[in-house]
Amino acid sequence: MSLHVQVKIDVILHSTESIDKVFDSFLDNFGLEQNDFQIQNLMGHFDNPITLLSINLKKKDAELFITNLIGTVSYTHLRAHETRHDLVCRLLLE
Repeated sequence: MSLHVQVKIDVILHSTESIDKVFDSFLDNFGLEQNDFQIQNLMGHFDNPITLLSINLKKKDAELFITNLIGTVSYTHLRAHETRHDLVCRLLLE
């Protein structure tokens, strides 16, 4: 049985946040490169610049991202933030 796995990531960056650090983190932790993302420059309240980074991962790329995410975040940390909805999702994945 094959799973149809998709991951959508949207990151909102305000003008005080470093886009280079965000891309470095995605590359180091998940192997995602800057040119994999769509980048939109937007205006927020009071005309403050906002950058929106978006990426859609499918199939093997999505599975690899999930595997790396689970390996990066500790089980104890995940359980500390678990809600009833998250518990259902976790049980479905196990």
